[in-house]
Amino acid sequence: MNGGRDSAFMRQQSMMDPDKAGALLSYDLQEFKNSMWENFLGSQVQISKVVEPDQVTYKITNQNVDKMGPVQLRVEEGNLYQAWESCRRSEIEGFVGDKPGQRKLLETWVCRPPNVLMFQLNRVQYNFEQRKLVKDNSRFDFEKEIYLDLFLNINKEKSDAHRAYVQKTKA
Repeated sequence: MNGGRDSAFMRQQSMMDPDKAGALLSYDLQEFKNSMWENFLGSQVQISKVVEPDQVTYKITNQNVDKMGPVQLRVEEGNLYQAWESCRRSEIEGFVGDKPGQRKLLETWVCRPPNVLMFQLNRVQYNFEQRKLVKDNSRFDFEKEIYLDLFLNINKEKSDAHRAYVQKTKA
């Protein structure tokens, strides 16, 4: 062949392929030192789960690991943490489960954050009544320091417990 160049190329190609979940979860950072991948892309896992009526037990129905680009935020949430939580965790409306009271949730967790974390604010919404795009100039606050621990896949049990505690104290 050509001295193994093809195997090295294939190994690097597979690291960029979103279908290779294991590679995205545990790629060797030495291979990607100062690369576009290490600096601007990371990896994230999207988990689909069915939550039982007791709101405690759940069953994971699908798990997909993919590249992570900019974090999409909604301006109407007002600040970074609320907007990020809102966009990374959503309930599928109209879901009909095997048992009454079941809900389907879709969650996105960060596996490997990039060196440069980018955010994109969605300030433009389509207004169906006016039949045009409308810009939202509402204030949006970013913290001076951003703590990713609430959004990391490795911390999801702790993060879920913290969210449940906060919701319980608000009630």
